[in-house]
Amino acid sequence: IPRKPIFEHSEADFDRVCGVNFKGTYFCVKECGLRMNDNGRIVLISSSSVPYPVDGHSVYSPTKAAVEMLAHDAALEYGVRGITVNSVAPGVTLTHMAKDVLSPEFIPEVKEGTPWHRRLYCCVHQRQNGSTDSELPQMGEVISDR
Repeated sequence: IPRKPIFEHSEADFDRVCGVNFKGTYFCVKECGLRMNDNGRIVLISSSSVPYPVDGHSVYSPTKAAVEMLAHDAALEYGVRGITVNSVAPGVTLTHMAKDVLSPEFIPEVKEGTPWHRRLYCCVHQRQNGSTDSELPQMGEVISDR
């Protein structure tokens, strides 16, 4: 959906974004928990707009924050089976949605990988068996057995 102020969002906008970003993720995690063997890995995709809010993302950002909380809750429940649950917040990626909402001045910075973009590249929140959050530099480390 296009970037716009809270008062311009319709209930349909809200339902669409929540349905895709949170409801869909929630029920996918549920099915993974029912079907996955012990010691598996679940990786959820969050967004860098959670710690760094973007104007006009009043529907999108909260759904990604909900995904991060779901990762924490699912990790606590599934951790007893050795299943790790992580949320990964990749940095800005030039998708059609991003091109619609990013300011024109910011797009070249994303393409060039500015220090801000590199810092956001991969914020990972990992919880397993009640451990504290940690940052990991690469997705491979999130899903490895180490």
